[in-house]
Amino acid sequence: MKIAITGSSGLIGKALIEKLTKKGYDVIEITRGNHQEEDIMWDPKNKWIKEDIFNDIDVIVNLSGQTIGGRLTKNAKKEIYTSRVNLTHLLVQELIKYQKKPIQLINASAIGYYGNRFNEELDENSKPGQGFLATLPLDWENEAKKIEEYGVKVTTLRTGLVFSNKGGFLNRPIIPGISLLTIFKLGIAGKIGNGEQWMPWISLTDAVNAIEFIIKNQIDGPVNLVSPSQVTNKEFTKALGKTIKRPTLIPVPAIPLKLIFGEFARDGLLGGQKALPKKLIDNGFEFLYSNISDALELELTK
Repeated sequence: MKIAITGSSGLIGKALIEKLTKKGYDVIEITRGNHQEEDIMWDPKNKWIKEDIFNDIDVIVNLSGQTIGGRLTKNAKKEIYTSRVNLTHLLVQELIKYQKKPIQLINASAIGYYGNRFNEELDENSKPGQGFLATLPLDWENEAKKIEEYGVKVTTLRTGLVFSNKGGFLNRPIIPGISLLTIFKLGIAGKIGNGEQWMPWISLTDAVNAIEFIIKNQIDGPVNLVSPSQVTNKEFTKALGKTIKRPTLIPVPAIPLKLIFGEFARDGLLGGQKALPKKLIDNGFEFLYSNISDALELELTK
């Protein structure tokens, strides 16, 4: 099977390429950059894709998209939207041109699709939420699904917070130059707000294994790429502190976060989703690390 992957330099992309290559798949990395300056395959900013790069491709995994973090200004929203929705539009319009189309398009999305739903249990059949962080994945998924009418199966990965020591949520800067993990290691961290918001998470190992499982079983439609054992921010904080053996006694009040980060604080840092991976479980996928303490221990000691 021949698989093309965009976003191959990202956390999941790198790990997925390594995994699929070892399993014997023929993997093509769709390199991205300025085609006028570099020898690359994809230049979304200039709406350019190298001719014939998707010939004889069976599956395309599109993981491209700008990371969300910080204050959601008008310009920030535009850049994020363009890097995800517009980029997927460009990809789909290119694939439509091919006489032989891929069997499946696996497209990134986000668990923020459901919005801030407090204690409501959510699966793939739950309705979308409100606000930018919810409408963004909705538009993203709708753009990918436009190729379904050409006989291509479409899978949208509603991905939660990915735990890894190589990048992802734990290594994302909370303030310039300082990641969440660093703050915890310094012993100056604690729960965010009241700590009752749900934090849908998954280990990098299970995320990559799940994508391979989706490819092998041609699972389509939305898939919640999260662990079956979800935790609140308070529970996550306690587990991470225990794993790295540091105190977690300094809470981060909600009001300063809202003043600094605005919408991102309200719907991201202080909001959450109790999302469950119903489709993966119903199709027989087995998680290796469904316990948060085991997942943190694995991913942070690699």
